[in-house]
Amino acid sequence: MTDKTQLAQARKDVCMKLNEYLESGLANSAMQINSGQCIDFADELCGQSGLESISAEAFQVVDPSLDDGDHRKFEEGRPLDRRLLAEDWPEVVPPPGMDWDSLDEWAADIALSGGHHVFLVHDAKLFFDAECPEGTPNFLELPFFQRLIQSWKEEKGMKAEGAFTP
Repeated sequence: MTDKTQLAQARKDVCMKLNEYLESGLANSAMQINSGQCIDFADELCGQSGLESISAEAFQVVDPSLDDGDHRKFEEGRPLDRRLLAEDWPEVVPPPGMDWDSLDEWAADIALSGGHHVFLVHDAKLFFDAECPEGTPNFLELPFFQRLIQSWKEEKGMKAEGAFTP
């Protein structure tokens, strides 16, 4: 299966799973899936058409004193692993009106973790969830994260313009 064919199938699989949830009454909307059922949704799709499940905590810098087997360099005050993002997902960049430092502040303020959102990645290039079945190269463009960022910006009194548009 070519990359294009596999990607088209991944998009189709996400759309089919979304429709299954909606038609069976498991959820009333894609937003509802992303507000508590994202783990199940992602797990059910994991392994299909090259889709892998991933959680928000995967992007955090890990403190080696926690000794969980991940020995990436811990950078004080930087909850996001910028090296990992730059190397593995170069399309992931801060949203308009934010830089890496404000994005780190956001991640720290909301205690970004796997408890926030579990979503899918295809071939380390596109991120998917119930609200974004077409995929996006920047997980911060997923509507789930857009809402969190927008809410945080409002709390901080930051300008709301420049929000992502899927």
